[in-house]
Amino acid sequence: MRQEAVGDPWTPERALAAAGDAGWVYVAALTRTDFPLETLAALAAGGRRLLVDAHGLVRTPALGPVVTDHEIGGVLDTVTVLKLNDEEAEVLAGGIDPEAIRSLRVPEALLTLGSHGSLIVAGDLEERIVVSPLDGPIDPTGAGDMISAAYLDARSRGVDPIDAARAASRLVAELLAA
Repeated sequence: MRQEAVGDPWTPERALAAAGDAGWVYVAALTRTDFPLETLAALAAGGRRLLVDAHGLVRTPALGPVVTDHEIGGVLDTVTVLKLNDEEAEVLAGGIDPEAIRSLRVPEALLTLGSHGSLIVAGDLEERIVVSPLDGPIDPTGAGDMISAAYLDARSRGVDPIDAARAASRLVAELLAA
């Protein structure tokens, strides 16, 4: 994958105006410069809970082939839920096991593992969510965004992290199978 341009960063004012009175905000950036720490901190300061997709955190703003690294600063201090895939977990935590994920010190982490399901780690709680294999060719484009949105929806309605992850995984599997 190549990066041909880098957008202007979201300012705290712009992000707060877009978030309005939302209690939960889903942040999915293309690179780490899209939502600087001060913008995420401003969003979180109002008591909002942030679900942040790690792909934007690990991608540098360099043009050309996408480059990832773990130099994300204090961004995780603003995060309520971190959604990451196996590659992002390797970059940020050095692995995909629950203890590696816990080392990130975020309240909730939702690790997506493609056809191998997902893992939710929330404090002392953890659960591996296994999904049924899907038949035929599957285009997984957008599956990470779907699971994030479904998880955020469930959590915003008061569903606990384990049940929210189960419901989100089921929904994504149903949508991919359709």
